Amino acid sequence: MHPTADTATLIYFKGAGRRVMPGVRFLHLWETAMLEIRYSTPHDLEISGTVDELQMVRRGILDLIESDAARIVFVADSAIEPSPYNSALSKLVVMRGQCPTKISLKDEGEVHVEGSPYCLEAFASFFEFKPDTAKGTHSHYEYYEGNEWVAPDSIPLVIGVK
Repeated sequence: MHPTADTATLIYFKGAGRRVMPGVRFLHLWETAMLEIRYSTPHDLEISGTVDELQMVRRGILDLIESDAARIVFVADSAIEPSPYNSALSKLVVMRGQCPTKISLKDEGEVHVEGSPYCLEAFASFFEFKPDTAKGTHSHYEYYEGNEWVAPDSIPLVIGVK
């Protein structure tokens, strides 16, 4: 049995194609692209990718909401030059929860996002960019007074097209 079989995990990482592994309770999705995640303490966090890469994240989060999986993992390129940030992170982990969406860091190597399906659907919409979107275009996902979809202690996130 696969080590993540009991957690019902969806995984996206570099490769080609899409497949379901028999006998395992998670969907294994291969991607042809690689996200970039940069971070500086205390609250500077950026996820960037091509429009296709960002759309893949959006679709993956929506797949999580539609499935019985508890989480989805997106592998990022941690070998990138993080400048102007301090570090490059290796994973984006999105987890199903019962609360407003909260973005946090685990061991400064992984970005964790947890939220209810309704809030995760709103979060996924921030990864949607038109095919002809110019490089450098970005959106901000962060808490503001009265925002019921994002937890007040969530790390602010910039999502950008590279």
